Amino acid sequence: MLIIEYFSSSNPGFSNLVRNKARTNLKNRSVDTDEMTLVDNLITLEYDNEKFDIVFKTDDLHSINHQQKVKNKQSNNFIFIPAKDIISHSKGFVSTYNFREISFDKTYYDIILNAQKGKLKKPEPEMVGCLKILENIIGGKVELDGDQFVVKKKGGLTIEFNYEAEGLKKLGLLYRLISNGSISKGSVLFWDEPESNINPIMAPIVVDVLLKLRKAGVQIFIATHDYNFAKYFDIKSAADDKLKFYSFFKDDNNAVNYVESENYASLENNPLEEADTKLYDYVVDKALEDNKNE
Repeated sequence: MLIIEYFSSSNPGFSNLVRNKARTNLKNRSVDTDEMTLVDNLITLEYDNEKFDIVFKTDDLHSINHQQKVKNKQSNNFIFIPAKDIISHSKGFVSTYNFREISFDKTYYDIILNAQKGKLKKPEPEMVGCLKILENIIGGKVELDGDQFVVKKKGGLTIEFNYEAEGLKKLGLLYRLISNGSISKGSVLFWDEPESNINPIMAPIVVDVLLKLRKAGVQIFIATHDYNFAKYFDIKSAADDKLKFYSFFKDDNNAVNYVESENYASLENNPLEEADTKLYDYVVDKALEDNKNE
């Protein structure tokens, strides 16, 4: 089953993808949203005009019910960028994955395949601005040398990708995906913790690039634990950017729940805001204490 292949490498069973009833002490309890429902023996996936009801017993598939209201003629390109760097280890990865058992799920395999696609002869006009911004940060272009990546700096120096700083690797991957058309108009980008390992000074620049991608027709989903990164979206976005902020949390029954808001300041149950406020209080208290001791 495809969903297991992508997200379950060490335990290839349906039970690894759903809530553990023994762990949560919940019986016959479900978490319902407009897009996904999880219960102890059912996964419901709903996207656009399609719906999949996957029923199973323990690790045995019981049935799959597929509903499609109207045929979707648009072919979207979905890209998932993991939080961990894998592009530095691309040499031999694809062949190893195809013929050997390794502890990486298919998301890593897919991102390498997408990054290894040949560059477009002429990038989409809407993407040129994004590429220029990333080139300036990286200091050059990300190229493919055999089955591994290198950065060709503007001064003529060529550096193997794994010798670059972690933050630049992340931006280099984004550059590569845009330059070869893996990320283009109509694409859907999922990016897990884009702010990790990136110099905080670069955070607003990365936000600018992502907002430009959105204006170019790319739908973007980002998971972040960084207050500054999330706040930059709130500050830099325009009225027509149509952003939505979500906060996921566990309720009193240990079930996952969420709140949403089009305005970051209005987002309730926001641990990023709470942590930042707590830090500010510590700073003020420390300043007052130091002032008393003088």
